[in-house]
Amino acid sequence: MTKRKNMTAGERQRALETKVEQHEATLKVMQMIIQQFGQNMNNIGKDIGELAIKQRDTQYYAFALSDLLSLKTADVSEKAEKLQIADFETASNKEDAEKGYLPGDVVNEDSVVTITTKAAGDKLRSILRSKLLVSEIVLPEFRSSILGKKVGDSFEADLNGTNHVVTVLDVKTVPVNNDKSEVSTVSSSSADSADSVEAAQQ
Repeated sequence: MTKRKNMTAGERQRALETKVEQHEATLKVMQMIIQQFGQNMNNIGKDIGELAIKQRDTQYYAFALSDLLSLKTADVSEKAEKLQIADFETASNKEDAEKGYLPGDVVNEDSVVTITTKAAGDKLRSILRSKLLVSEIVLPEFRSSILGKKVGDSFEADLNGTNHVVTVLDVKTVPVNNDKSEVSTVSSSSADSADSVEAAQQ
């Protein structure tokens, strides 16, 4: 306070001008950030719009092919699931070989498990296949439920507000000398199911 009183009129004017310049610089930076954010949001919106158009076109192509070839929707869905599972297993087997995963028996903290789920009343939310590192599962109930399970065992779990019947399809163990931080997961599921798996790991 004393220092301010001892300032001359010119010094006070200069101090005030400096503060104004600092505020103007801050405002410019904020404007640039807001502008950049707006552009990013516009790009995201554009990408989502294009994706929706492609998805719609793909659906019509599928419907047209089914009609022209006199295919049943159930048969097409069954074939699509088989293709997804085949791709999943190929990627999973490759990962097992690269990371040296070993066959396991009972699910424990060091296990890598492959699961499938059936969502109550909503097949689209079911998870066709997903590969999880147990130590990265943070949902307490899901984690405690899967521990101790063997291949073929099932249990119920709530994922994103939907009840799922989870079945263990495969159990692998991580070698002692393997760096767990490098473990990745392979999944094959619907968009909603992917969110459910992500929720279990976050």
